[in-house]
Amino acid sequence: MDSKRHSGVIALFNQNFIKDGPLDKEAYQALVKAKANREEVDYGDQVSFSQKEAEDQLVVAENFLTKVEKVLKGILKKQEE
Repeated sequence: MDSKRHSGVIALFNQNFIKDGPLDKEAYQALVKAKANREEVDYGDQVSFSQKEAEDQLVVAENFLTKVEKVLKGILKKQEE
C-alpha cells in the first residue's frame, strides 16, 4: 500500500483496518480529528487550543496508539506462526 497524500493514507487505513479489520470506528475518528486539528493549526489564522483541549487530544492519541500497537503485534505474531 502506498499513497502520496495524507488523505490517501487515511483512506487506506480506513479500508484495511476499520471497515474489514480489527480496529473500531473510534480509532478512525481519532485519526481524522487529529489530521483536521493539525491542518487547522498549520493553515489557519492564529489558531490555538487550550491546555485542556491539548490534554484531551493527547489521551485520544495515546488510546489510538495502544489499539494500533495491539493490532500490529497480533499481525506480527500471525506472521511468525
